[in-house]
Amino acid sequence: MGYEEILKSRIADYYEQSSRVEVSLSIREAIHRFLSEHSMRICDEDRLFALEYRVRAEIQNRVLASHLKWTPQASPSSHPVLSNPYL
Repeated sequence: MGYEEILKSRIADYYEQSSRVEVSLSIREAIHRFLSEHSMRICDEDRLFALEYRVRAEIQNRVLASHLKWTPQASPSSHPVLSNPYL
């Protein structure tokens, strides 16, 4: 497991907390700020791009999970997405 895998959720948390305060914060900027605050540095641009990709995917997965969250007791017909016959 590379450090990208370890850092992705922590940076995603940092991005979500920071974006509540600063609307125009980019994911790349959040990565640089997080690394700087923790005295870390990634010099390899390919590694930095891989980390950005993983953080972006983590954030998208969180957003998707929050939109699809429903209780196990609920039937699929009560879910707005799963019950739509046109999807």
